[in-house]
Amino acid sequence: MPGGSVKNFSLFYLTILVFAWQVAYSQQHDEEATHSVVSSNQWTSILAINPCAGPCRSVQDAVPHPAELLAIKLINKAESSIDVALFSFSKANILKALLEADERGVKIRFISDRDQFKNLSSKCGTIGEKCEFYRDILQIVSPSSSDESPLQIYKRALEHSRFSKLTKSEQIYFLLKASHSESLVKIPTYTRMMHFKTMMIDHNILWQGSGNFSSTGMGVNFEHFTVYKAMYDTATNEKDERIQSFICALDELFEGEDIDFSTCNTETQFFSRSKNVARSRLVKLIRAAKESIDVSVHQLRDITIVKELAAAKDRGINLRILRDQEFCSNSQAEVLEPLMRLQTVFHCMFNNPRIYQMVHAKLAVFDSKVLWTGAGNWSSGGLKSNDEHFSLIDDPTIVGQVDFWFDDLWQKTRVWNYNGVKRVP
Repeated sequence: MPGGSVKNFSLFYLTILVFAWQVAYSQQHDEEATHSVVSSNQWTSILAINPCAGPCRSVQDAVPHPAELLAIKLINKAESSIDVALFSFSKANILKALLEADERGVKIRFISDRDQFKNLSSKCGTIGEKCEFYRDILQIVSPSSSDESPLQIYKRALEHSRFSKLTKSEQIYFLLKASHSESLVKIPTYTRMMHFKTMMIDHNILWQGSGNFSSTGMGVNFEHFTVYKAMYDTATNEKDERIQSFICALDELFEGEDIDFSTCNTETQFFSRSKNVARSRLVKLIRAAKESIDVSVHQLRDITIVKELAAAKDRGINLRILRDQEFCSNSQAEVLEPLMRLQTVFHCMFNNPRIYQMVHAKLAVFDSKVLWTGAGNWSSGGLKSNDEHFSLIDDPTIVGQVDFWFDDLWQKTRVWNYNGVKRVP
């Protein structure tokens, strides 16, 4: 066959393959982007059913996320304080809302993982204000007049390439420092992962979930977010345990040097790095299950939990595990062997890898009665060594929403045929 014909033939089949991939992807996802938002007396819960309309080609294809809109609405209503603890942060509109809150006198405390301050650390290390780069950025964000607002400073600073190339965490660090308000941004000095995804408004409204305030977390990923409103004890006028628990944990993050969450744990709200509480609670739930366990976690790597799930499966519990395509591979065979041996059914969500789309929720429903949710994966890091938060929710409306979400994705996803995977002897 002549060279030109071979080239045209190859191009033809490449076009067919791309078209087939797009059709398959479109069939797997509804044409219209959809999110599930439900509310009960104290809870609001947001789940991405189909974050992107059709075959997402970029993050920009995602429709405006209800989680982002709600987060901004809550920030705009804040009267006294906002605590934000995020693994990563890249949402400009949320940054603007925080700056406006700072301007009206709301005290903001912000922390994200140390990797979010990579430019500052690479340029300055730990020398801070003695660093020329540090001083240059402070000069850029210094008010040009007494009536220049933080938001105006932000818009002006973006015209400088040095500032615009900073991460959003670095930008808010310098902007709040220049505002001379009571707000602060804490840069972690420890090497472990600060993996919180939470926000507290006026010590009254608690936001938490699996997703970051980022283009993927509030864009194309399958994530879960919850908002909880404080319930007061009318006799003592004290907030409920869930709110108090998070106030304790956030104070540890912002004020503690040797962070210890052990005094912050309750029966329904608990944290990793506190005497193995998270793993112990999860084991207890798995062992107590009577009929079913549905699991959708980004990472399932903790061998203790894998063995407990296998034991539940072995005693007749209906076990379904939904995974992201990244973890339906040979690399997972060794840790999942106890489950594979029992022919456990895994379903895999095959998303668009070009935009780093993933099933990132960390959810489990036990007997359709209790929901486990939070920021941490089911890994040794997530359950033990990282800074993580977890919640147990028994609100029927929220549990029912997750049940529906799981059933919907279970029907849309593919069974992982691991029979061909290299197995552990």
